Amino acid sequence: MTKLVKSQGLRDLVLVGPAPCPIDRIKDRWRWHFLLKSSQPKLMTRVARYVAERCPVPKDSELRLVVDRDPVSLL
Repeated sequence: MTKLVKSQGLRDLVLVGPAPCPIDRIKDRWRWHFLLKSSQPKLMTRVARYVAERCPVPKDSELRLVVDRDPVSLL
């Protein structure tokens, strides 16, 4: 992700993390998150789409990728 930000010259994008979630495990599933901050909604959409397309999660895997573009809470 950092390479994308640097290579594309995305100056209005701040990447924080990855870091363990405040509640790091629920139902024996470890949780991590990272935050993308920007004042440009279109930029956020573009980056979220890039991540979703280039970071596929195998269907038979126990991993999950959840993108929340406008989170209400970070718990």
